[in-house]
Amino acid sequence: MAYVAVKGGEQAIRNAETLLAALRRGDPTVPELSLSQIQEQLQLAVNRVMAEGSLYDPELAALAIKQSWGDLVEAAFLLRAYRTTLPRLYYSHPLNTTDMQVRRRISAIFKEAPGGQRLGPTFDYVHRLLDFKLAAEGHHYTAPQSTTPLPEASSPRVLDTLAREGLIETPPAVDVSAAATSHAPYDLTRQPLETPVNRDARLQNLARADEGFLLSMAYSTQRGYGTNHPFAGEIRMGDVEVVINPEELGFEVAIGDITVTEVQMVNQFQGNQEQPPQFTQGYGLTFGYNERKAMSMALMDRALQAKELGETVDHPAQDEEFVLYHSDNIEAQGFVQHLKLPHYIDFQAELNLVRRMRAGYQCSAPSRDHDAGAVKAVSRSSEHRFSKVNQAGIQLVAGLGVEGDAHAGTTVQHRSRVAKDPTQPNLRQVHLIQTELFDELASAGFKVAPGQMGENITTQGVDLLSLPLKTRLHIGNAAIVEVTGLRNPCQQLNQWQSGLMQAVRDRHPEGELIRKAGIMGVVIASGVVTPGDHIRIVLPPEPHQPLDRV
Repeated sequence: MAYVAVKGGEQAIRNAETLLAALRRGDPTVPELSLSQIQEQLQLAVNRVMAEGSLYDPELAALAIKQSWGDLVEAAFLLRAYRTTLPRLYYSHPLNTTDMQVRRRISAIFKEAPGGQRLGPTFDYVHRLLDFKLAAEGHHYTAPQSTTPLPEASSPRVLDTLAREGLIETPPAVDVSAAATSHAPYDLTRQPLETPVNRDARLQNLARADEGFLLSMAYSTQRGYGTNHPFAGEIRMGDVEVVINPEELGFEVAIGDITVTEVQMVNQFQGNQEQPPQFTQGYGLTFGYNERKAMSMALMDRALQAKELGETVDHPAQDEEFVLYHSDNIEAQGFVQHLKLPHYIDFQAELNLVRRMRAGYQCSAPSRDHDAGAVKAVSRSSEHRFSKVNQAGIQLVAGLGVEGDAHAGTTVQHRSRVAKDPTQPNLRQVHLIQTELFDELASAGFKVAPGQMGENITTQGVDLLSLPLKTRLHIGNAAIVEVTGLRNPCQQLNQWQSGLMQAVRDRHPEGELIRKAGIMGVVIASGVVTPGDHIRIVLPPEPHQPLDRV
């Protein structure tokens, strides 16, 4: 792919950056937003940026949010880019979430969950209505204090209740102290992703995936694009200890606590030849308090286990390659936004190609001017009657219509139109119907002959209804009729033959009404028209406009 450097734009780029900085700062009379304000009052945004930026540092995440003008995807990009500049000093032990200092813990499968449930901070029970009291400054809220002492021991896992009965798959036990020296897990930050991958790589990918993407894919599994009916086995949020084991010290060191959200979803599994019917698990864990993403991650983890469990892979959420290669918003936004780069050479090549194809199309396409059919019959009536009488020939008069016909004239002659406004121009000077309509009506039990539905010219071999507006029909040696629109079927058809009006109306699959009772036109050039005359069609310049009732 070829790019061309933009020359002479250095000053414009500097001005754009300065303008961005000024708009990001906003009105200078308004106090500037501090990092501590972002960190304390926009914690959920900070948590999302840390998760998708793959770096647990609330202060740096707050800085990225401020620098990105509130664009969380851009902020995650900034944070992840900064992380790549940092030296890697140690690998931590796997987080032991069993010892989490729980601030929120709920289960949707057992009312009396072992260890109890703790609502913690949540939007689950608040009204989704704007709280205008927040528009006023100076509000102080005091967190309620528990009157019951918190348990010193860690809360038991809710899913252990099912595990004791052997009703749920259990992941292999991990020796935390030996994990760092045993088989090294996949490192997504240093190894390029190449499918198929093991579950450790999938979970790493999902943990830093775009929250909106995960949410949409997880939602799809609930709308029939997955084979699971999940239950929230346990959702917990709290603080866990990060431990490293420096070789130079020879013993473990706790370097701090981090806040995480952990979710275990439970799904029914019908079993296979190797495994009995049981419940399976989907697992999600994210930095900070990010319950929606952790739940989505757990749902997607279970969906991506379909192949391993012998389930058919029928849906996008079960397709490992599709999900993992499209979940990273840093990569996705980079590829989409690169389209803003100058593609002058590429586009010039495409432009030349389209021009060549267009020239070839025009050479091979049907001419706008071609013979299409013939006149089957001609009719006229000097009185306003429903049917017209067949003639050996009729004289078309430019600007008027059919000589001797009741509907000839420069202004409208149809009585219903005259009653509304007799000064309207006459766009219905000539009425044409294709004889193929009569064949269709005959198969439905109606008997109709040329002229009986009031047309002046009955055609054969011309798809009148598909002609665009302002098509010109060259009929015989001299006459020219310009198409003005569709005839609107009326109740007179039913008065002549019961049900005929419905028979000449139809509906498109989208519900649009189709009128099949012929077309109307005005005479552009005079001439005699007789049965057997050829009809030559001359289409108007593009773009074409479809016919509507007139």
